[in-house]
Amino acid sequence: MKQATHLYAHTNSLIYGNASYWSLSGEHSAAPTSQRHIDLDIIGDTEQGYLLLISPKGLYTAEMWCASLEEAKQHAQQWFAIQTADWRDAHPLAAAS
Repeated sequence: MKQATHLYAHTNSLIYGNASYWSLSGEHSAAPTSQRHIDLDIIGDTEQGYLLLISPKGLYTAEMWCASLEEAKQHAQQWFAIQTADWRDAHPLAAAS
């Protein structure tokens, strides 16, 4: 059985919106803004693709499907300045076996 990749990172970012709606861009929004802790996860494999999960504290989780691990990391870098060294393996023991 193929082991799925599960990486995670954390950051803080300005979020526009509230519990019903949020966005990274306030371009077309009069929504309130707040600085939020954000958990990011990348889960998937080379056969099925990867989900980039974006979870601002206190708000719903958004997801984006990516064809490759590199694509998911590129989106996280573009939107949140998450660098390759910022990612942690959620299954470090499984990766070592």
